Amino acid sequence: MELKRVYELAEEFLEGRGHGSGVRMGRPRKYTDALILTLMAAQNLWHMSFRETLAIGRRLFGEVPAVSNYHYRVKTMPAELISDFISFVAKRLVDIEENRSFSWAGDSRRHGLQLR
Repeated sequence: MELKRVYELAEEFLEGRGHGSGVRMGRPRKYTDALILTLMAAQNLWHMSFRETLAIGRRLFGEVPAVSNYHYRVKTMPAELISDFISFVAKRLVDIEENRSFSWAGDSRRHGLQLR
């Protein structure tokens, strides 16, 4: 799955939870929670350092937080939110794979192939 697609899923996930719709005290955040969740997913999936993660993020998304800001946001992200996001993405991956296998099975039947 492409990182841009993970970002879209993060936005969908946060929007579905109503996350970020409330009024927040202090200065507005420059980088969205969707971006932070996406970078965290990439970092953990590919076992990268903070700096490597931000370098890849910079190539894909343009502007990313500094290492210290990213580290702070990762550290303060609620564990439940991270866990729920991982479950959400995993469910979407399963749904995608099921749809692919069903469409492939349909194609094979049309062409006289049998699945075992």
